[in-house]
Amino acid sequence: MNSLFFRTLLAFATALLILVGILTGFFIWGFQRSLAEWGLEKKAGIEEAVRGFIKKQTATNLAIPADVPLFIYSPSKDLIFSSRGYGRRRGPTAEDS
Repeated sequence: MNSLFFRTLLAFATALLILVGILTGFFIWGFQRSLAEWGLEKKAGIEEAVRGFIKKQTATNLAIPADVPLFIYSPSKDLIFSSRGYGRRRGPTAEDS
């Protein structure tokens, strides 16, 4: 099995595996970077919305993603906003404001 065909086939398979490995590495790196950037943008957007809510005390334009639980408390530790509703307290929700 030391023929020219076998050596060429082995070189091609090796080069193909190296190429697939490099492409997989770049894909994983890019995906992780994209997730990290998306998380930072999401966090910045939530922080900006919370700052606006604290300054104006209105939740009319407060856009919080549904997968992020957000609770804002007053200095006296009263719940003034919740993206999950008020639970058993039956108080106003973010949608009611």
